[in-house]
Amino acid sequence: RRMRIPVRLDDPSGAQWTIVELQGVLESKETGRIEDQRIGRLEILDNGSATLTVGKHVLEGKKMPIKPPFALMEKVEESTLMHDLDDDHADDPTQGKSYKIIATIRDK
Repeated sequence: RRMRIPVRLDDPSGAQWTIVELQGVLESKETGRIEDQRIGRLEILDNGSATLTVGKHVLEGKKMPIKPPFALMEKVEESTLMHDLDDDHADDPTQGKSYKIIATIRDK
């Protein structure tokens, strides 16, 4: 049995994100969530070289394509999708659920 799960692009401009991949442990002396803290300064030059400055530490790397690209999605459960599905799928467990694409990730 196939399930239909609608996927829609949330931002028509097609936001592009980049993943920063680090090896090691990132620790902070500040209290609270690390997700809410500024880590450092990231610079990516036109030639693809990247520099992340964290305090006195300078980390160097390069921008590389991700193949295939990732889609950053958010699950949405909403009753407004019910009208989009026809009556033939009234018992479909995916009714009222969809995923919206927030951004595409093409580089790391």
